[in-house]
Amino acid sequence: MSDPTPPPFTPPVFASRVTGRDPEFKPHRTLAQARMAVALPGSWDSVLQCRTVRGGDVWEWDTSRSRWFLLHQVASGTPRTDLPWN
Repeated sequence: MSDPTPPPFTPPVFASRVTGRDPEFKPHRTLAQARMAVALPGSWDSVLQCRTVRGGDVWEWDTSRSRWFLLHQVASGTPRTDLPWN
């Protein structure tokens, strides 16, 4: 019986930067993960309803230019309904 071949390594192509988080710049494999990191609750109306987000930047790795570029910039306290990807 042969060993199974491991899946190919896929480097992260998205990242989030959130001021005050440790680490401040964090890589993600998907755009949804990076957006979620920025859209985590900043304040709550009730236990179940998030009103505003903590904010931050969402970045994407440009493989053709070998550099990061900014996709979204969200200010802290932005209402959840006003996120740029809604």
